[in-house]
Amino acid sequence: MSAAKTEPVSKVLDAVIIGSGFSGLCAAIKLREKGINNIALIEKGDGVGGTWRENTYPGAACDVPSPLYCYSFEPNPEWSRLFSPQPEIHAYIRHCADKYGITPLVRFNEKVKTLRLDDAHIWNVELHSGETMQAHHVINGSGGLHKPMIPDFAGLETFEGPYFHTATWNHDVDLDGKRVIVIGSAASAIQVIPEIAKVATHVTVMQRTPNYIARRGDIVFSDKDKAQFRDKPETRAKLRQDIFDFLEAENVPIIKRDSEVAARRTDEILGHMRGIIKDPDMRAKLTPDYELGCKRILLSDNFYETLTLPHVDLVASGVERIEENAVIASNGERIEADVIIMATGFDLAGHAVELEVLGEGGHNLATRWINGPDTLNGACVPGFPNLYWVTGPNTGVATNSVVFMVEAQVNYIVQAIELAGRDKTIEPTEEVVAAQDAQFQADLKDTVWASGCNSWYLGEGGAERIGTLYPYDARRFAAERATLNVDEFLIKQR
Repeated sequence: MSAAKTEPVSKVLDAVIIGSGFSGLCAAIKLREKGINNIALIEKGDGVGGTWRENTYPGAACDVPSPLYCYSFEPNPEWSRLFSPQPEIHAYIRHCADKYGITPLVRFNEKVKTLRLDDAHIWNVELHSGETMQAHHVINGSGGLHKPMIPDFAGLETFEGPYFHTATWNHDVDLDGKRVIVIGSAASAIQVIPEIAKVATHVTVMQRTPNYIARRGDIVFSDKDKAQFRDKPETRAKLRQDIFDFLEAENVPIIKRDSEVAARRTDEILGHMRGIIKDPDMRAKLTPDYELGCKRILLSDNFYETLTLPHVDLVASGVERIEENAVIASNGERIEADVIIMATGFDLAGHAVELEVLGEGGHNLATRWINGPDTLNGACVPGFPNLYWVTGPNTGVATNSVVFMVEAQVNYIVQAIELAGRDKTIEPTEEVVAAQDAQFQADLKDTVWASGCNSWYLGEGGAERIGTLYPYDARRFAAERATLNVDEFLIKQR
């Protein structure tokens, strides 16, 4: 399948990649390393970066240490902090796209509408612009954190002030001197609220469910640190490995129910909160009633401190309705506001079937997945040959860095593409997918994610089915994808 640089470009591309964030760029880079150059990336935005291009709210930063939140083949010695802010991560992604020659291959401001497999087993990639591209293989590299979840709040359209989601931040709105309501108190909220509180006259945090929020422990990398990372690659590599090992040792035991490690960490996290929050009523509001890890464990060095400020209020309630200049909480409280900011998360379930995907015989992927998604290794599905997902179902390695997972998954996908080439199709067997799905779901029942809380980890069937997370550790994830097992696939000539 290797395409020499002098080979004429075929009308049918070797691969179309959807998205140009960490997943899409990694796929493109690794395909080109194998000599597979007849490719294109489809990007709905005006630049590369994925979620790190879109989420520009004040305080946006990664909650995985930066030395591990980058490609292993492209380490960055210039991170300013242990947990780098959004502009640095976005700049790093742009750097990678340019350095590896991917930027010219991206079709910006285009969005895929339908993937349709034709009778010749070529994927027709139909764009919203009306154009159709053709490819032997398609890689869906779009991430789950790009489709904002905006609840259908009664009366939202009557609100007279500006309102927007954190993922679509309106930088034209000046919050200086404003009364701001933030709906939500999870990952994005705890980053943005301390920044809003620096300028707003009053901030009200509407918290429906409390979270476990651990101290981040962020540090600034000095010029001396950066010089050492540049000049001594072994120092940089050791730090990366140390972070990986720490996350595995700390997080793997927590995902098992009733673990001693989880009990210790629970005491530490709640002790940290109580050391800052002195008011008994607020402490009660901030104390979760579910096991540590059932929902995502959050990190912050300043959220609790912000809640103690005199112009910041915590309302432990959901939203009943919204009026012209106020939000009416579910507990009946009326809160006046000039601006509403929704930190209400992302629609992961909708993301899974956002595209119309029609495989062999015109079968619709959404129909197959109506009771939950099933794949082989989160990458491929029977009846949809030569189609792959990078961050597909059950690929959420909650113990470690998503970028580590992306590299492992792309390695697996590239092996399949090399094996099938232009002349064959490859898809997993129904038997192996059913067996793996059953094993995953059985093992996930023994994790804290199935312990009874309501979280975005769970599918429509609640704890009966978890379609997002991987039940084991990051080392096993990578090992399972190191070598493609041909016995698990149907490989056919076109």
